[in-house]
Amino acid sequence: MKPNRESPQWKNYWVLYLDLAGVSLRVCDPDQRQELADVYSRFVDIAVLWAPPLTRKFQRKGLSLEDVALVRAGGVEVLGGRRDDYHTSMVKESLRIWSSRVRVFSDSVFVFFDCDVNRETETADHENLVETAGHMSSLLWQHGMPHKGSISYGECYLNGPVCLGQPLVEAAKWERAQEWLGVSVSPASKIAASRAGFVAHGLVQHEVGRSGAAEPESTYCVDVARFVSGVRNSDHASSETPSLPDVVEGLRRSALGANTATLRRRYQSTASFWKESLVNEDSAKKAVETLDEIIRSCAVDETK
Repeated sequence: MKPNRESPQWKNYWVLYLDLAGVSLRVCDPDQRQELADVYSRFVDIAVLWAPPLTRKFQRKGLSLEDVALVRAGGVEVLGGRRDDYHTSMVKESLRIWSSRVRVFSDSVFVFFDCDVNRETETADHENLVETAGHMSSLLWQHGMPHKGSISYGECYLNGPVCLGQPLVEAAKWERAQEWLGVSVSPASKIAASRAGFVAHGLVQHEVGRSGAAEPESTYCVDVARFVSGVRNSDHASSETPSLPDVVEGLRRSALGANTATLRRRYQSTASFWKESLVNEDSAKKAVETLDEIIRSCAVDETK
């Protein structure tokens, strides 16, 4: 078979991968499966409608911030009568492309971020990645959905339903190895992440525990607690971002179902990381108290 010369070329992407726990139980429960579907639908809105690069693209094409806000609130159709067919079709095409970058398969979520590579430094920057990861993770915790995730970088092939690339392999491998509940950069992508501008937008360095007897891995992590407590992108409306008390309460509810030593250790590590990130937040006193409660409830006597 001859190769299709018109097929997309391999390109560099940042890949955000989330793996959700307990999905099989939720989809079997009629009272929970619709909530799960609603959360997944919001993922697409977060990744597509709240993308800062998309906002700037619209502005360069002549749309105002008011136009962008209207599209976010009511869809492309609201531009009718305000803008010509060119602007409307441009917005539709941009949203179509961004929507194709979000893939949800049962308990797995992949988001592919296009990036421009600086030819001199061979680095890439996509400042929306951290905000999207923080927003998605906070939404999951708000609904009591424990999850792990990873961020990786490299060449991928995207063509309709086909997704290929070493970053997908690395992301899945690192997600499985993490002994906590959080989102962090895969070891193979740490150098790329340290050079990328989005590290300054919210990733923090942390020693992430690994399964088995392996030593912890120092890498860059998504600081969800700090994101929801105020350090968020200005393009995100406050009504779209879960509050810190709601997110921490979701974490507490999820921890109540931790019925294995491994899962309890993961909650304990996660709560400790959150508490550490909130240590200088004056508004986080109640959240820290709840995190202390989670840590105590997840304490495990390994000798038994």
